[in-house]
Amino acid sequence: MILDEVQLNALKPADRSAYMTLEGLFSSKGWKYLKQLAEARREEQIRSAAFATSWEQNRACIGNAAAWDSLSKLVEETANVYLGKITEQEREAATLSLAEETQYE
Repeated sequence: MILDEVQLNALKPADRSAYMTLEGLFSSKGWKYLKQLAEARREEQIRSAAFATSWEQNRACIGNAAAWDSLSKLVEETANVYLGKITEQEREAATLSLAEETQYE
């Protein structure tokens, strides 16, 4: 996926395990097929929205396209969640370090 070894080691053990499980899913042939399907369906729904005969039909197609788009970008979105966890852990560690420094003085 997207995280490198350094970033992976920065995760808490439970988060690392969950990430590795998802990485296994995202590298599977089934996921690659599903992603291609989602991308194709997204485009299909966008075309359908352009030729919709009613506002309701247009909105339904746009909503469907957004759902397929979200599914097709799940790998990147998942990586961003875990990058956010790393950033939060680093922020907490820096805050703790600063608090210990100011206590020491």
